[in-house]
Formats: sequence, C-alpha cells, structure tokens
Amino acid sequence: MLVAAVFVAVSYFYYERNQRAQAAQLSVELKDFIFPTIPETTDARALRVAYAAVLNRLDPIFGMEGTDPDKLGESVDNLAVSVSRVASLYTGSGKDLIERVWHPIQFLKDIAAAERARQELITSPSSEDAHTYYRLLGNAIDSASTYAATLADVFRTNGAFSKHTVTFIGGLSTPPLFAAALEDYRTSLADKKRQLLVREACLDDYSEKCPSLENAFAALTASSTMSFDESHPPVPQIVRENAEIVRLNYSAASGMVRGTPGPLIVLNDSPCFTNTPTSYYQSWIAGTERQKSFALYYVNDLFFYDAKTFNGPHVTPQVKKEIPYLYQPAANLYLCPVSGDDLTRAITLDTLYPLLAGGAPASSGDMLYEADIISSVEKLKTRLIVGEKVLAQEIGEEKILVMERILHIARERSPRFDEVIYDAISNNSLIEVLALRKEPISLSAVLMSRGYAPLFLLSYNTSVSEPLRLVTPSFFDTSDFRLVSYNDVLKMIYNRAEILAFMSRWRQVQYESQ
Repeated sequence: MLVAAVFVAVSYFYYERNQRAQAAQLSVELKDFIFPTIPETTDARALRVAYAAVLNRLDPIFGMEGTDPDKLGESVDNLAVSVSRVASLYTGSGKDLIERVWHPIQFLKDIAAAERARQELITSPSSEDAHTYYRLLGNAIDSASTYAATLADVFRTNGAFSKHTVTFIGGLSTPPLFAAALEDYRTSLADKKRQLLVREACLDDYSEKCPSLENAFAALTASSTMSFDESHPPVPQIVRENAEIVRLNYSAASGMVRGTPGPLIVLNDSPCFTNTPTSYYQSWIAGTERQKSFALYYVNDLFFYDAKTFNGPHVTPQVKKEIPYLYQPAANLYLCPVSGDDLTRAITLDTLYPLLAGGAPASSGDMLYEADIISSVEKLKTRLIVGEKVLAQEIGEEKILVMERILHIARERSPRFDEVIYDAISNNSLIEVLALRKEPISLSAVLMSRGYAPLFLLSYNTSVSEPLRLVTPSFFDTSDFRLVSYNDVLKMIYNRAEILAFMSRWRQVQYESQ
C-alpha cells in the first residue's frame, strides 16, 4: 500500500510539473494572438483549447470561410435528391454507379458538419468543441478519400469508359488520367490526415512538436507570388455587347436559370481558354434567397453549334430549319472539367468586393477585376504583418478578425459553396430531361463530364489540396468542338434580335417536355 501511495504521489508530482510547463509554453505561444476568453485560462487544459481555436482560425484544414454551413447542408440534401431522381431514370449498373459515385454526397455532408464545428470552436472554444471538430474533420477527410478511391477504380476498370482520348475545352484527357488525378488527391488527403492527428495530440499534450502559431500567421500574411497589374484596358465593345445578349437571354428564361445579372467579372486568365490573356464573365444569380445559385457565362465570345451537323434525337429537321445555330455556353462545368477554377475565383471576388469596399454587394452595373481584388488583399496582408495584438491596439480586435476572414476567403476560394452546388443542380437538370425523353446521356459522360469532382472535392481550396490535374492543357480551338463564333461569323449574318430568338427557342427545345 505504501509503495502504491508513493507511486501515485510521484506520478501526480510529475504530471503537475508537466502541466505547469505546458501552461508556460502555451502562454508564450498565445501572447501575440487574439482568442476568446476561456475560464481558467492559466490552466494548461484551457490554454490547449485556446491554442486549438487560434490554430484552426489561422491555418484551417479544409477551411471554408465565407460559407454558411447550414445553407451548405441544405444544398447537399437537395443535391442528393437530384442524384436520386436521375439515378431512378437509369437501370442496372448505371443506376448503381450514379447513386454511389456521381457526386461525393457523404463528403459534402461531412464537410458541412466539420465547418460548422470549426466556426463554433473559434468563436466559443471548449474542450468538447475541439474534440468534436477534430472528429468531424477526420470523418470528412476519410469520406473524401473513400469517394476518390471508389471513383478512381471506376475510371480504371469499368467497361463504360472508353480508353480513347476525350477532348474538352481546356485540354485532353482519358479515364486513366482522371483516375491518376484522384489518386494524387488521395495522397494530399493522407498528408492532411497526418496534420490532423498531430493537432489532436496537441489538444491533449502540447509540446514543441505542435504547429507554431507564429508560422501559421506568417503563412496567412505572406505576400503572393502572383504578379498582377492594376492598370487595365477598356472592356472591348464586343464583350459589352455579348454580355448584354447573355443578360437579355437569361432574363427571359424560366425555371432554375431565371434570375438577375451580377457584375461583369474580369479574370487574369483561364485554364479553359488558355489562349486568351483576359477572360470576361457575366455572373448570374438565380433561385431564391435560401436556394440561390451563382453561375458564369463566358462573354469574350459567344459560341453556337451548327444545327446541320449537331447530333441529337430532339434536333429534328424542323428544329434545324427553325434554329440554324444552337447556343452553347462554353465555360460550363461539363465542357471544361477545370472550369471550377474560374467559378471559384469569380465567386470569391464577388464575395470579397463588399467586404473590401465596406458597402453593398456588387450589382449588374459593376465590374470586378481580379487584379484589383488581389491588390487589395495584398495591402491587407501588409497591414497585418506587424501582428494581431500590435495592430489591434490601433484598430481593435474585431477589425483584425474581419481582415483575416478576407484573407481566408481569398486563400480558400470556397465561399457561398451552397450557391455553387445549386449551380451544379441546375446544370444537371438537362440530364433528367433527356433521360425522361428516353435520350439518356451516356454513363461515361455523366461521370466524366458532369461529376464535377475537382470542384466538389474542394481541390481549388489551398487548405485541401492542389487542383486535380484532370486534363493535359491545350489551346482552345472552336473547330475541335464544331462551334461557330458569334464574333467572327454569326454577328455578320444575324442581328441581335435574331440571335436572341435562336437562343430562346433552343432553350425551349432542350427543356420542354416531349
């Protein structure tokens, strides 16, 4: 008994000494950073929670700053309903594959739960909140990896996928290339899982092996290596005309695409249109306040299929006579598999504009230049680099947190992700229409062109991975897709009213019931 008592006393002595040492280390680690008041903050356990809150604010894994997790969860539920509806229109193995691997539903549900927990942890931290967040984040990483592995196996082994090269806008690809990109993504996830395990360990036992808050802050405020030029030439007149045609076309639409124009967004480049130095996009807001979608329409040029050479059961001789040219939005999620790069950049700019300008969201009369937004974000980094506590003495802690939120939105490129999902649901509606007409899109096209894996797996988010390399980049050539340019050809033949009539009638033919 005496020996046991001595052992317990000695163990407690060393435990208490270790806890005091951790508290001293954590006090030093936290002294330059903002964190919510936690009862008994000198206690090592409470300080470890504070450390976790600051670390996951400064350097989140799978961060989605600017996304409402509740709205995200609702949008994923609607995406799941959309998947079930489409799957019910296919049979056999096709139905099974659409249900299992078309979209990463479980991952999206898990990341919505994890982001909700992260936001709770950084605003009102507790030990329970921290453990819950890490558990949910682990679930999200695991479900992303499982989905990527399953989809990669389908691309490698399923007979529905041809082995020949597929030509997309932005580049060439094959099913094996898709599979390899997904395996690379899984390698990134394995690294994120290792980082998560380190953070979990630090929640119970802080040591010098734990990630440095100073390093996390330095990474957040590091100057971008991207070069940018704030001077920009006037918007070409043809771009303005094309944007007006797009606005008139979709303002007259019905269903999920009917909405209102957002700002004209000017991106420095595009992985889809690799031979165009500047890409102009008309942004489009559709849906209700609770189920809003954000879409982009490329307006450097407008592209049409020649109806005479277009294959499709619904393009009858009468349709070809009535609509000689069929409008095809070029920068959509299925013609260019890497168009999610442009979409996430654009919605990020649209989200950052009111935060940087301190005013209302951008409207249809505004123009958002990527170079301008990048420049403004870089200026915030310059202000923050002195440190949170130092700058807070000048402008207050609340403004510091707003500035850092802007940096995270710019860095993670995943704001308002529910609106991205509703855009995908809108894009997928044509699959359902064609299947109901007994003209189903092939299974390979559904999974390769309309699965949106790079976008839905958050591969454009630097807190997750590098973008999935699904294609071998190539110059955009309209002849590869049998597309006819409005700028170079159709504008010389038809007036604007005629072009709008073609666009309106083609939309009716595509979506009207047969």
